[in-house]
Amino acid sequence: MSDADDYVLGREYSEGLRLETQHLLFNIHNGYTIDPKIPISPGMKIADIGTGTGIWLLDVARQVPSTVQLDAFDISDKQFPHKDSRPDNMSCRILDAFSQVPDELIGVYDVVHLRLWCCIVRDCNTAALIQHATQLLKPGGYLQWDEADLDKMHIKGAEAEAVAALSRTAQAITHFDYSAAALPPREEAEASLDALIKAIPYGAVYHWTPASLLARKPVV
Repeated sequence: MSDADDYVLGREYSEGLRLETQHLLFNIHNGYTIDPKIPISPGMKIADIGTGTGIWLLDVARQVPSTVQLDAFDISDKQFPHKDSRPDNMSCRILDAFSQVPDELIGVYDVVHLRLWCCIVRDCNTAALIQHATQLLKPGGYLQWDEADLDKMHIKGAEAEAVAALSRTAQAITHFDYSAAALPPREEAEASLDALIKAIPYGAVYHWTPASLLARKPVV
């Protein structure tokens, strides 16, 4: 178990419920778990970075052949689903998403998924994270990145305004920049990603608006 991270939202049971509720909201709003434009084939490999409870992969497991390999990565194993509650083709492993990818994982995955890193990335510095994700990808592999555009929140009432003010203070102290929801074009170019879809679907979910990127790693 790793305790070296500084994840500010905690890993207790209630936080696991929050992650799984957010997953449901993303699905309701987007209409899918794995982007339907990504071709699925037997034997392919899918990775989820910052998996938390593993809910995204657990959902994907019900939609793809059992021969598809599903690998969940997180810097902490505190929220990993118990081995008895996950399918045989799903594994969970501790891995720091801001570190160099181990040699045995470089260029392995057909799909790499990320979600809600805006509350982890500091100072909008996504370069290390993007490099990590693209190292995991095979040439021609797909990167699916789901975020919440937290700069656009609907705030009504005194209590909501107080929470928003507290959030702004915490954002300044922790150096979070919620504009990281949109991948910086410069870093995207440095990672040699071809953006296929970059969209903010219409309509709000909960108190934030989801934003999505689907990109593909070029075949050299």
